[in-house]
Formats: sequence, structure tokens, C-alpha cells
Amino acid sequence: MEHKDIPDDQLHQIKGAASASAGQVPIATGAGTTIFGFLDWTQVANKPVASGYQTVLSSFSSVNQTPSAVNTALQVVFGAAQSTADVSITAGGLVTFNTSGAYLIDLFLRFGRTGASGTAIVLNRLLKNGAQILNSTGASLTAAAQTIPFSAAIPMTMASGDTLRLEVARDGAGANDGGLYVISPTIGGWNIVPSATIVVSKFIGGV
Repeated sequence: MEHKDIPDDQLHQIKGAASASAGQVPIATGAGTTIFGFLDWTQVANKPVASGYQTVLSSFSSVNQTPSAVNTALQVVFGAAQSTADVSITAGGLVTFNTSGAYLIDLFLRFGRTGASGTAIVLNRLLKNGAQILNSTGASLTAAAQTIPFSAAIPMTMASGDTLRLEVARDGAGANDGGLYVISPTIGGWNIVPSATIVVSKFIGGV
């Protein structure tokens, strides 16, 4: 009788199955034999590739940031100085990339004003190695104590030594008012709403 014609209930188990533990599978040794064992991820061929970004720096400012006059840029700060293997930031807000790679820059800003006279126009821009990149962003604020949140996620390819910094300014077409403002909750246990936050993530590739 051909092996393929043997009834299922009369077929024998694979050699070694009697002593194998639950969950173990047959694994080819490459020498013409098989053994039972738990399959390691490194032994899997044609596995799906998982990729993504890993946060390498996160920092925020707990102080209001207001330019001194119209048409006068102020460099945005993000709290205390930090340094990691991939990126560092100074207390003055200068971000330096220590290793090259693909990065994702998340920015969170709170445009606001305190005065009630006229319309305040608050602008911000991002500079790479001292030169502006991308378009400027901003807000026109017409009411006292008005605030507008802003966020952006910017993918960038950076070389070792490249720098980033953010500037905020009051445009001369509007009132001499406005900047980036903090909210300090009075609810117990709530963290502050920063004037500016930066989160830097690096692409870590696939598994």
C-alpha cells in the first residue's frame, strides 16, 4: 500500500513527537534530520518587517515666551538642557543632532496674547543650520487673553552636527502683543500646559 493511501487513524506520529513538549514544532537541522523545539524568531524566514520611530528626546517650557518688540525674533526655549546619544538641546533652545538618520520632529505651541488693543499677529518659523525651512506659521489674535494651540509633525533627514531652532515674533502689521503662553491648572494633580514642547523621534528601521 502506498503511504499516501494509509488511513489517517493508522498513520504514525512524526519521529520524536512522543517526547516533545506542548507547543514545540519540528525543525530541520540542515543535515537531513528534524528535531522538535520551540521556534526562535531569528529562525523564521520571510517574516514581516516592523518599522517605526523611537522617541530620543522630549522637552517643554514652563515659562511664557514673549518677544520684546514687533519684528524682533525670539528664539523659543524648551526647558533645561538635555543630551542623548542621538540628539541634544541647550537651555537656549538649540537642538543639535549627534547621529545622522531619519527623524520626526513634533512641535506643540500655544500662541496667545494678554492685551486688548488691536489685533496681534504672532509668527513662528523653523531654522535648520541657521536658515529657515518650510513656511512660517502664525495666528491673528483679536481678543484679550486669547490663545490658539498649534502642533506639527515634521519628518526630516539630519546629518551629524545639523542644528534646529525655532523662532517666534510679533509681526509689525499688528499690535505689539503676544507670544507663547503657559496655562497653570488649578485642578489638583494636573500638569501644566507648556508654552512650547518638542519631541524628537528617530527612525529605528525594521526587525
